[in-house]
Amino acid sequence: MNTCFLTAQIATTPKQYLSYKEQKFIKFTLKIPNPKKGRAFYYMNAIAKGECSKNLLNWYRRGDYIIIEGHLSHMLIKYKAAENIKIIQIHIIKEFPTGLDL
Repeated sequence: MNTCFLTAQIATTPKQYLSYKEQKFIKFTLKIPNPKKGRAFYYMNAIAKGECSKNLLNWYRRGDYIIIEGHLSHMLIKYKAAENIKIIQIHIIKEFPTGLDL
């Protein structure tokens, strides 16, 4: 896993879930600038738990920009016979508010 700081926009509304160990966590999608591949943005799944998940649910909504610290991980999912899908996910440790006036 890699620890990183990212500036991202919240692309979907955070939704709260309950794990099989009865721990609350949230999942949502982040929109990250991606100038290298020719696409304007890259979408990434995000997971947060604990105090960070409470802050994200109460203070932020879709379209807000945040700076996050987290661990990156990737998964390879087999899709159909010959295709594989790569999914990048970030486990958020801490969030920092930001104000971007565009």
